[in-house]
Amino acid sequence: FQQGFHYIAMEYVDGISLNDLLNKNIQLSFELIVFIAIELLKGLDFAHSKKVYHRDIKPANIILSHDGIVKISDFGLALIAEVDSVTVQGTILGSPAYMSPEQI
Repeated sequence: FQQGFHYIAMEYVDGISLNDLLNKNIQLSFELIVFIAIELLKGLDFAHSKKVYHRDIKPANIILSHDGIVKISDFGLALIAEVDSVTVQGTILGSPAYMSPEQI
């Protein structure tokens, strides 16, 4: 909140989404796949340690920067455990193709 205006400041990440990379139909090395998975899990572990749950992890929300850093984007559906939830019982949030069976 600055001078009567609300705003969100976000980092610009110069890179490519995992979704776009996968759509290029190039074979990713095993080492790169493992690297992405480990970095993604580190990021989720950190968010979870702060009681923030993304709730919409999918390739389009994983960004690979040109500097070799894996970033998780789009926390628009995130749940913050200590804040009253805006989730309404019986509603579906997220991308159905990437949801666990118990969510669906």
